Amino acid sequence: MDRTIDANQQDSAVGHDRDNVVFSPISLAGTLAMVLLGSAGKTFEEVSRILGFESGVDISAHSEIVHHMFGLLLNSINSHNVPSTRVGQETNFAAGIFIQ
Repeated sequence: MDRTIDANQQDSAVGHDRDNVVFSPISLAGTLAMVLLGSAGKTFEEVSRILGFESGVDISAHSEIVHHMFGLLLNSINSHNVPSTRVGQETNFAAGIFIQ
């Protein structure tokens, strides 16, 4: 998550007008997690580094644990929604990658 917030701060530092932009670090992390799911080798290593996984820890043999934990995080976020009969904030996460 820190990496995605850093990306937003770097974009702002370049001077882009961001008065009307909503930035979602969880969406960027989710997209990178999906890329990680379909990657191997050097790409896997680079995406792992971008996501901030600890250097020197080889997660490639058990990357399903990373995806399971990320899924638990998303479920936790979604489970804090207020019932639809009440007015309030609602959080949903959906993402997909299409490959041709």
